[in-house]
Amino acid sequence: MKNMLWLLVYLFLCTEIAIVALLVLPLPKRVRRLVLRLLATGSQFLHLAKFINYISLSLFFGMIESLTDAYRVQLKLSEQTAANGLLSNAVSFEVHTLKQRQFRSQRNFYLASFSLTLLFVISKLFELTSRINVLESQLETKFTSGTSSEQPSDLGPTSSNQDQHSKKTPDKAKSKELKSFKPTTESKKIV
Repeated sequence: MKNMLWLLVYLFLCTEIAIVALLVLPLPKRVRRLVLRLLATGSQFLHLAKFINYISLSLFFGMIESLTDAYRVQLKLSEQTAANGLLSNAVSFEVHTLKQRQFRSQRNFYLASFSLTLLFVISKLFELTSRINVLESQLETKFTSGTSSEQPSDLGPTSSNQDQHSKKTPDKAKSKELKSFKPTTESKKIV
């Protein structure tokens, strides 16, 4: 039963690695937005957050359990080697079995700790990628609102089109404004 649980931890770690790869790879905007929508779609995200809290708690307890198991095995191993200076075949087999248990408990500790670490990395990467996505959409809306006011006219500067012609001159100011675009206070909370 224990081996099955640690197999699930290993599969969870592989899934986390795939999610980190999706968040880190330089993907096109549409694909990145699709990934973000898949990871955080409203109420599903809240259920996923609760599930992740339970998983992180169980991974923490798994780390503690594997550490205590490794410590117990190390004590038994040191007792075996201290009690028997010369190793017979039976003692050698016990020592080999203890070393095997020690290796498994250390492996399980590393699996749980890497999984727990990647949970924190995924949360920060998701947060940063979401903020980048919001800033890019704000910039696009600001840019499209600035260019949508421009309407070309083939009639030339007549009295009805003079207002439109006067709107074209502040375009340089709008382009300077876009270049010096500063994010809102909500998007400044990156740290």
